[in-house]
Parts: sequence; structure tokens; C-alpha cells
Amino acid sequence: DRAISLAKVKLQIGTTTQIFSNYTIQPKEYVVLCEKADEATFSKFGKTLVISNFTLNNTGTTIALRNERNQT
Repeated sequence: DRAISLAKVKLQIGTTTQIFSNYTIQPKEYVVLCEKADEATFSKFGKTLVISNFTLNNTGTTIALRNERNQT
């Protein structure tokens, strides 16, 4: 059980890539990713992390988290 830093971690959805801010997820914690406009809706489920231009389609798009060395 250890904290995970999201600094320099990239979220790739299809061909779109977002780099996370300096955020740390604590052990046994989770974070809901959402756009700013949806933050109030999702905050009732727990901590939220706002990312811009977040689009997730139900079309079989690949989602990946990559570190600064581009490792999944």
C-alpha cells in the first residue's frame, strides 16, 4: 500500500492525450475523472480530478495510462 503520484502521467483516449497535474492518489483511494462542468455531479461519489476535453465514447476506443517513459 503506497501513494501513487500522477505527475507526468498521461491519459490517452484514442488519439487524444492529457497530462495529469501533480496529484497523488492515496492507498485505497480512487478518483473520478471528469470535465469541469460535471464535477458537481460526480463529486458525490468521491474525489474528482478535472481534465479538459474529456470525451469517452462507447466505440471500442483504447484507453491507456502512460508514465513519462511512455510505458503503460
